[in-house]
Amino acid sequence: MKKRNMLKKFLMILVSMCLLAVLCACSREEPGPKTVVHNGKTYTVDQENLTIFDGEHVYRYEVKGSGSSVSYRFVYPNGSSYHWTWSNNVGYGGWSDDYDETLYVDGYTLRDVLDAEMPRESEPKNVPVIFLLLVVGIFNAAAPQAAWYLSDGWRFKDAEPSDMALGLTRFGGVVAIVIAVVMMFA
Repeated sequence: MKKRNMLKKFLMILVSMCLLAVLCACSREEPGPKTVVHNGKTYTVDQENLTIFDGEHVYRYEVKGSGSSVSYRFVYPNGSSYHWTWSNNVGYGGWSDDYDETLYVDGYTLRDVLDAEMPRESEPKNVPVIFLLLVVGIFNAAAPQAAWYLSDGWRFKDAEPSDMALGLTRFGGVVAIVIAVVMMFA
């Protein structure tokens, strides 16, 4: 009877975690232009048309790559351009010959505005490891006696775990869950 209650508890926790993961994956941003305030000035970023509007001028942009290698290119209303590339946390770039910094917003500011609206993607998360840590952690925390039996108890006939062994198994499960959650959001 006690094992059946532990199994029900474990299944309820597992279903709750799966439901939470599904709900987190379903969140979506609304389409349309977004407003970004940078250094006290308001900019409108339109990801659909790939433009940034500063209240006076419209700047076209393109972004290529993701993660640790991203290239930006901004085209000003007069046709001049600014480009910047991030590669392994090193940045380099420049302007076209006809660029005049007194006419328009500088490229650094446009890049900062775009980064505020579309932060660079982080490296992909190791989903199988996170899932494994969650499953094992939940199992160890919810059913430490069953977890102890699977790891050590099967080796001995009529063995019972000590309170210390059960406590450490449960603690290890909680640590695994915390590590998985940190990996999800880091």
